[in-house]
Amino acid sequence: MSQDSFISVEINARSRNDLIERGFTRQLLRIDVDVARTLEELAHAAWSIQKDKYYDGGDRYRSLNRLRAEIVQGGVRVWPSDENAPYVQLEKYNTTLGGQPRQYAPLPQAIAGALGVRKMIAYHLRYLPLSEVGTKYLINMHVIRFTATPGRPCDTSPPGLHKDGKSTSLRIYWAAAALRAAKSS
Repeated sequence: MSQDSFISVEINARSRNDLIERGFTRQLLRIDVDVARTLEELAHAAWSIQKDKYYDGGDRYRSLNRLRAEIVQGGVRVWPSDENAPYVQLEKYNTTLGGQPRQYAPLPQAIAGALGVRKMIAYHLRYLPLSEVGTKYLINMHVIRFTATPGRPCDTSPPGLHKDGKSTSLRIYWAAAALRAAKSS
């Protein structure tokens, strides 16, 4: 982990309070030039990712990159992870694909580890109620592109609950990108 993995970020108290009181928040994403460039890169990258061979409900394309993060004084450290275990969700949370190990090709590290990605991750992790100094996360970053046609719809999620069974689950959708943070020990 290098010194440039540190992202200075303050806690968004309103978002944290929303999560505690309602279980979700709808606060605006803070956009700066790094985040804007990254969203553009992710949108372009979505056109080159491989088809999701595990999903029959339409044409879905998906990538998976893993990052690690640690809450530190004054911010969050975010860095690439070499974790490459298959992606598995619990059956009780994903009735269609739960329990099935899935492999997805990653985006190039220049995109997945970009400063804008790390800023978005840091911003959202910082306000989670469990995010105290020393808390560590393994993050699955999915970029997903859905293609629907009149004769072939594409659902964004299997029916029923859609969580990963972790003590903390966070999904942020930016057009075709999703981020999931799972508290790890």
